[in-house]
Amino acid sequence: AHQSGHAQHARRIVTIGSPQHGTSVAAAAGTLLGGACSGACAQLQPGSALLDSLNSGDETPTGPEWVSIWTNADQTVVPPDSARLAGADNIPLQSICPNDTAAHSQEPRDPAVIGLVVSALGVGKLPHPRMGSCQLYTALALADGPPASPSS
Repeated sequence: AHQSGHAQHARRIVTIGSPQHGTSVAAAAGTLLGGACSGACAQLQPGSALLDSLNSGDETPTGPEWVSIWTNADQTVVPPDSARLAGADNIPLQSICPNDTAAHSQEPRDPAVIGLVVSALGVGKLPHPRMGSCQLYTALALADGPPASPSS
């Protein structure tokens, strides 16, 4: 968003398990496969030209509120906190639901992740989830919409 100047057109930006700073899985593939690790494989290596360009300057430009959600059980985005963005509301899933073992591919279907996204995209004040609110966010995945502010 900051590269194209479109950040001011969004109210909130929510990412789920995004390898903002790359993944060592791609780096290992690059080492093992050399030139056969091209396209996304090469782009997702930490320090790639693409990631360096995307992460240059302000990672979370003024305008929208930024939320990054990830799981500590991720074995695709390694380390999992590669999803962390300077200036964002950074939410490791296990900081809300300590027993949730969702892996990278399970994040989009995980009820707590869905609830966190629903809450973050709601029209109320941006919630700041806290430990022990797992049931609340899981319930949001099944509800018609977010409450005014689930963190109140």
